Amino acid sequence: MLKQVELVTLLTTTPPPLSQGVLLALVQQLGCDLGNDTEKKLIWIKDAALALNPHEPGLPPHVVRHFLEQLYTNLHALLVSSNMTAYLVHATRLVIHVVNSLLTAYK
Repeated sequence: MLKQVELVTLLTTTPPPLSQGVLLALVQQLGCDLGNDTEKKLIWIKDAALALNPHEPGLPPHVVRHFLEQLYTNLHALLVSSNMTAYLVHATRLVIHVVNSLLTAYK
């Protein structure tokens, strides 16, 4: 039997069922193409990014920073390139803020 799990439940479980590497890969992959299913992707990116731990010793900071900088660039491109609803503009700005906060933690 296939069971669906809510993203928030999955990401707030202690201990987390997903490794930091999987969370980073999820953030990176979802951030590559923001043109399709934008609203869902922004929600997933935000929640997965919030679950990232900047103090995780298994993630090389330069790799994390590279992925986050690319996502940051893609999010800004999304804001200027499309006709988005006010909700999507707000959601995009919120994710930009989360990513920017992570970038400062991965210096």
